[in-house]
Amino acid sequence: MSENADFIAKCLEERKQQEKIASMVDVLRKELRSQQEAVVKNDARVKKRESELKEKTQELRKLRADAANAKLQVAKVVQERDALKKKAESAEGAAEEREREQRELATLRQKYFSAVEDAETKDSELEAKSRELSIAQETVEQLKALVANGGGSGGDDKAGGGEEGGDGWDCEDAREYKKLLFNLMVGVQS
Repeated sequence: MSENADFIAKCLEERKQQEKIASMVDVLRKELRSQQEAVVKNDARVKKRESELKEKTQELRKLRADAANAKLQVAKVVQERDALKKKAESAEGAAEEREREQRELATLRQKYFSAVEDAETKDSELEAKSRELSIAQETVEQLKALVANGGGSGGDDKAGGGEEGGDGWDCEDAREYKKLLFNLMVGVQS
């Protein structure tokens, strides 16, 4: 009996161990199920995260492309600004050059008008001198004719034989006119 009791005790003990193992297997199965459920839930989360990550990646690419385009636009605007700045500087330089040329032109006009005025003054002076010269030449011609006719007494004096008559010239007047004629001739020649 002791063998049977040992055998029964062994069997009971094995059975207890099997029950323990079965209960542990049940616990492990429950844990496995809960972990599988967690994996399914996490899998859905992972898929959702992957989808979000894909969208964010696309957004990032789009933003990078937009940033590159913006940089190109900024570079283009900077180039245009620089070109406009150069044009403005060139226009300022041209405006300054025009102002300088206008000042030079105004100076040249003033000189021209001054020269025209001087020329007109010289022309009127020349005309006056020409009239004086013409008058002096007439006077010289008359005096020459007077001297050639006998020293200033005129043709009637020779005919009349006296000092009076004719145009009333006497010898003294003839001498003065000869001096005047000489002075006029010297002045005209110089």
